[in-house]
Amino acid sequence: MHQISTSAGPINPTVVTDYRVSREIRTREHPILGAAWSDFTFRPPGPRSGTLTLVFGTEGEAVTAVDRLLLGESFLFTTDALGLADMAFVVVPPGIDYALGAAGGWVVTVPYKEVTT
Repeated sequence: MHQISTSAGPINPTVVTDYRVSREIRTREHPILGAAWSDFTFRPPGPRSGTLTLVFGTEGEAVTAVDRLLLGESFLFTTDALGLADMAFVVVPPGIDYALGAAGGWVVTVPYKEVTT
């Protein structure tokens, strides 16, 4: 089961079909003049960011999910599938897309960035 908690109520997609994650590497390289090597400053990686692709059975469920995700707050994504780690996130530009998918479900694509709560 997948759930996104919002102040307006939970969002429960039928399935999460795509969960894309990238993390920025924040290591800094410091070239040394006249040397064949560099020094490096190691820093923790950035937060997760990417897209969640959610599928809903009806257009009404998809529209409600989009409306709730446009509230301008942080959300909590929890799941017991795929070994995905739970996370708090915000929706980031360019914005949310939704469309009728080929299999008949309504597909909502959400760009996100992980935040701390």
